[in-house]
Amino acid sequence: MPTLGEIEDAILARLAPLKGTHGVRTLDSYDTRLEDPEAWKRFGIQFPAVFVAYEGFDNVDKGSRQVAMHRYQIGVADQALRWKEARRGAVGNGGAYALIDGVRDILAGVCVLPRLLPAMPKGGKVAFVRTDASMYVLTYSIGEPYLIP
Repeated sequence: MPTLGEIEDAILARLAPLKGTHGVRTLDSYDTRLEDPEAWKRFGIQFPAVFVAYEGFDNVDKGSRQVAMHRYQIGVADQALRWKEARRGAVGNGGAYALIDGVRDILAGVCVLPRLLPAMPKGGKVAFVRTDASMYVLTYSIGEPYLIP
């Protein structure tokens, strides 16, 4: 069975094409240091940015067949376009909305590693929206079937 870190690394690898398609400049594991948008400058975070973090799991009990439903959060952040004319991922503009779509297009329904179930979107929410930046957090589940004696 893959480790949680290996699954996270596989998600990051799958999302790497966003560097070319959406101009993502920061693609990394999420770190609690990043919860303060003011700290982003100190850590050299460049927009657009995508972060991945393990959130936890729920177990689906099917007798000797079990499924650990791992939840990963994917944070997408970019310069806020909400207060500008060209907003919401309009042609020629990125923005967090376009990143949300890009993550879904790449990850939804894809097996990131052998023996794992496809990544499935479970929801999303706003982390923060400011005049200079916005960040949304998407939750994806990835099932890991296993047997118990």
